[in-house]
Amino acid sequence: MLLKIISFLLLLGSSASAVNYTGPVGHREAFLANSGGAMIDSPGNVLLNPAGLGFRQNKETALSVSGNAVARQEFNVSQYSVDPEEMTVRPLLAASVFPTQYGTMAVFLANPTAFRIYGGSEYTTSGVAVKTLLRVDYQELATGVTFANTVNSDLAWGVSAGVSMETQKSYGYTRAFQTGVTAATSFNLTEQKTISLFVTPGLLYKAADFWHIGLSMKTLADISSTANTQRFATSSSSPTTVEETDRSFDPNGTNPFAYRLGQEFIFSPANSLYFDIVYVSATSAYNSNNEKYLNDEVWEGSLGYRHSLSGSYELLTGYAYTQSQSADFNMISAGLSMNRRNNEFIVGGYYLSNTPKDAASSGYNSYGILFSSNVEY
Repeated sequence: MLLKIISFLLLLGSSASAVNYTGPVGHREAFLANSGGAMIDSPGNVLLNPAGLGFRQNKETALSVSGNAVARQEFNVSQYSVDPEEMTVRPLLAASVFPTQYGTMAVFLANPTAFRIYGGSEYTTSGVAVKTLLRVDYQELATGVTFANTVNSDLAWGVSAGVSMETQKSYGYTRAFQTGVTAATSFNLTEQKTISLFVTPGLLYKAADFWHIGLSMKTLADISSTANTQRFATSSSSPTTVEETDRSFDPNGTNPFAYRLGQEFIFSPANSLYFDIVYVSATSAYNSNNEKYLNDEVWEGSLGYRHSLSGSYELLTGYAYTQSQSADFNMISAGLSMNRRNNEFIVGGYYLSNTPKDAASSGYNSYGILFSSNVEY
């Protein structure tokens, strides 16, 4: 049971998080539940499909900033006397897009994934009562450049490349007790850091006036990967003696590939439907005992809708579902876009729920306010 919980939390904090995003990311894409694989001319193209910038017609430089104004996470962990919760404020994306003689370029800094997740279980096996509490703190930062251009009036290409840094801290407490026999407790602290190069090439094809198709892929190549784990344990046979171990190791095995197929259906200049499918390949990693464990492949589907209202306002909304062998994610997001000349400001919110498939593991909910602005000058 402990292994299942650890695997579930490591899935959330593994390199798979660096190629697929279960939370909102991008500019308009964040309010469409990340369904932007076929979107044209959005600063969020740098993350999901850089080819979207190839069709950019505006010759002005644009600066975009988006983020979570407030985000709240709630956890269902029965072993806590008080339900743990977290409040966070963080940027999602800062990007500058500008024209060049040869096409459209962009530079960007993103914090697409950051979370603090709690887990726990309490069960009895072979007469031994085992209780575990776990917490994982995860952060990803990515910076890079994008270049995009058209092949012809119907086909564009683009590529984003840069450096990604993932940091993760895992805290674990385990207590095992059997009446009249033995009792033991242990505390584990694991810290790891991975620096990787990433490349995201993409294509966007205007199959018809009402139908656009986008295809992109993201892959990682590690520059460095380090980790250290410390364990402190006591037992009833020697309650005054603390056993300490300290190990350094390389946690990463194989990195994932992520493939995104996006479509945009244009019903009218005021109404569009977006539909994305994402596949993330299976990965592997190693623990402090040099034991290899696998993270299963991940599938995601997202659906977004854009509807123009009166004046210069647009309604954006979307739903995404992510499935793995360990857990299911559901995300809903929505926002109101306000356009003035070539400037755009969007404000809205999102709700994300996680349901582990192991009934003994703990799930969580996250919700908050989103904002994004894009200024051209």
